[in-house]
Amino acid sequence: MKIAILGATGRTGVNFVKQALGQGYSVTALVRSPEKMGMSDPNLTVIKGDVLNSDDVAQTVSKQDAVFIALGTGEAPIKSTIRTDATQVVVDVLKSIGEKPLVVVLSSLGVGDSQKQLPFYLRPILNFMYRHVFADHGTQEAVMHASGLPWTILRPTSLNDKVGQGTLKATEAPHSVSALASIAREDVAAFALKVIEKRGNFPRTVALTAAAVG
Repeated sequence: MKIAILGATGRTGVNFVKQALGQGYSVTALVRSPEKMGMSDPNLTVIKGDVLNSDDVAQTVSKQDAVFIALGTGEAPIKSTIRTDATQVVVDVLKSIGEKPLVVVLSSLGVGDSQKQLPFYLRPILNFMYRHVFADHGTQEAVMHASGLPWTILRPTSLNDKVGQGTLKATEAPHSVSALASIAREDVAAFALKVIEKRGNFPRTVALTAAAVG
């Protein structure tokens, strides 16, 4: 299987790349700074480029079975449209080359109809703290909805760098969930890879939370 990834040097992205390579898949990563990958593998192709450059994106996503978009702005919830803009470039490129790989998007719990899944007392707090993140993810999700491509959107609660436990709970809206416990990026990466492997056997949009709560 061939998988392209945008956001490969982020903490979730790195976990995803390691797991995909560990299962023998071919991974193509588009990154600004290849030295930040911190790994090499015969099945890993690293392309130095810009996620907003159509030529760089085309080189990355062409002839792939799936595309994982795990873009962000780091720890700071700053105002940005990088997720939306890059996702639009991916969609436009795939349409132009006439290919339809599965696109898996890493979004966030609290975006779109998952707002109603949050405990009511957390909504105003999270909406204030992550208003810029939610706004960018919201328009990013809208891009996918309008794309005509096969896609799955993952909405995890807050993430940590602990060792994965393999115990994520996947929930569809409008069912309520608990967002208090954070989950491991390693587990989210594993879930994204499972979605790609099963292709189409998961709900299109899922909330990811800790299995022991909610």
